[in-house]
Amino acid sequence: IRSCIKTLHTTLKRHQTYLDLCECESESPVIPLLDCDTHWNSTYKMLRLAIKMKNVIIRMKDHDKTFSDIPNEEEWKKADNICAILKPFYDCMIFIN
Repeated sequence: IRSCIKTLHTTLKRHQTYLDLCECESESPVIPLLDCDTHWNSTYKMLRLAIKMKNVIIRMKDHDKTFSDIPNEEEWKKADNICAILKPFYDCMIFIN
C-alpha cells in the first residue's frame, strides 16, 4: 500500500486523476500521506486513509495504465488488520496529547 501511495504523489497528472475520481465517487478528496520513519502513528494514518479511499485507488488503474501498484485484496485485508492493532495506540496518543 505504501508504494501505491508513493506512486499517487509522483506526478501532477496522476494527482489530478485521483482528485477527479474522488469527485466521481462523491468522496471528499483526501490523499493519504506517506508514512514517516520517525512518527510511528503516520503508518496508521496512511493505512486508515488508504482504506477509506480504497475504491478510488482501485479505479486509478482504469484511468492510468502506468499505475501498477494497486494492492490486491489480501494486502487490503492485512492493512485492515494492522489498523485494528495500531488503533488503540493511536487513540492513546491522542488522549495523552
